[in-house]
Amino acid sequence: MRRARVRVSHWFPFGPLPSEDGAGTFFETLDEFKALLASVPSDDSHVLSGLLPSGRYFETRARELLEPLAAILGLEGSALNGSIASLDTVDHAIEALGAERFLTASWFEPLVAYVGEVVRATTGGKWRVVDEQGIWEPRVVTAVQQYYVTLAVYEALDDWRTTGGIGPMIRGEIGAAKLL
Repeated sequence: MRRARVRVSHWFPFGPLPSEDGAGTFFETLDEFKALLASVPSDDSHVLSGLLPSGRYFETRARELLEPLAAILGLEGSALNGSIASLDTVDHAIEALGAERFLTASWFEPLVAYVGEVVRATTGGKWRVVDEQGIWEPRVVTAVQQYYVTLAVYEALDDWRTTGGIGPMIRGEIGAAKLL
C-alpha cells in the first residue's frame, strides 16, 4: 500500500517549516511531523533558564544576593567596592576560577546582582525585572536607557576568551549610552 505524502504549509511562531524549494515540507507520516515539532526548542531553552531562581523578586533581593560574592570569588569584601574599576578585580577572579563555573544559579545570580549594583551606582538607575519569554530578567533602567546587565554578564561568561570579561562589556554599554 502506497502512502500519500502530505504537504504541511502551517506557519509557526518562528516562521514557515523549512524547505529547499520554499513550497513547504513533505512528511511521509504524521510521526515524522511530530518529531519535527518535538525538536523545536521550548521555553526551557532560554539561555537564562534556571540561572535566576529569584525570578520576579530579584529586584527586592539584589543586595542580599550579592552578599556571598566575595567568598565565591575568594576576595576580601573591600575589593567589591561598587566601582567600575572593581569589575577588573572580579574579572581576574573569574579567570582564575573558570568562567563556566559561574553559569550556575548559585554563582550567576550574585554576580549579576553585583554587576547590576555597579551599573546602578554609576548611572543612577534602578532595577527593573522584565518577563522575557517566561524568564524574569533583571535590568538596570534610567530615564533614557535600559542596561541589559544580565545578558551582558551571561555573554561575557559564555564567550570569555572573546569578550575580554565583564568589565569591558559593562564599560562598553555605559559608554555607548553616554554617547546617545
